[in-house]
Amino acid sequence: MGRNSILKQAEAATDAFVRSLAPRRPDRIEAEVHGRDGMPVLRAVEAALSKLLPARVTHELVWLTRGPDQAHRLRLVAFGAARERLAEACHEFTP
Repeated sequence: MGRNSILKQAEAATDAFVRSLAPRRPDRIEAEVHGRDGMPVLRAVEAALSKLLPARVTHELVWLTRGPDQAHRLRLVAFGAARERLAEACHEFTP
């Protein structure tokens, strides 16, 4: 599995996560990517969030360089207006 495949999987996982929130409306989304070369993955996640969510929804993006040597781990958390946790999802992508 190459880099482009990981980026597509991260985008698809983000898309599925956002769609799973309906009809709830998030106020903030946290996205954490764990992995040594995680910046491209984080950009793919940000692109998906920007495409799918209204501009009023805050995106908090974190890239943690510590993590599995080969895999990239993605954690997504959605919060409502009262800071309540609406949903959480974790994914791991291995090249």
